[in-house]
Amino acid sequence: MRKERILLHVYGEHQDAVWTLTCLDLSFSSSATELMKAKEYVRANAHEYLEGKLVGENIQFPAIPVSAGDVSRRKMKYWLARTWQHFDGRTRGHIYDEVVGLDDKHPMFS
Repeated sequence: MRKERILLHVYGEHQDAVWTLTCLDLSFSSSATELMKAKEYVRANAHEYLEGKLVGENIQFPAIPVSAGDVSRRKMKYWLARTWQHFDGRTRGHIYDEVVGLDDKHPMFS
């Protein structure tokens, strides 16, 4: 059996009562009013990606493709916040690494 796992870097922002999490490695964003719901959307879309589907195909877990320029800006913010996490732990909820994988067709999450 072939088992796949990928490490994803995710950057999130909270603006106007909406959480927007951007998967920097797969170039898509998911939004929700709750942080945990947005994380579920990112996980579900990454799992769909591992199954060979295009991101954004799943209507149940909405995802929006993000341009390369936006991804570059958010990567800089991600790495700055990643460094700042050592001094202020409040950013740990929305700047994180996620391991997503397939293990006998069941999703695995970190």
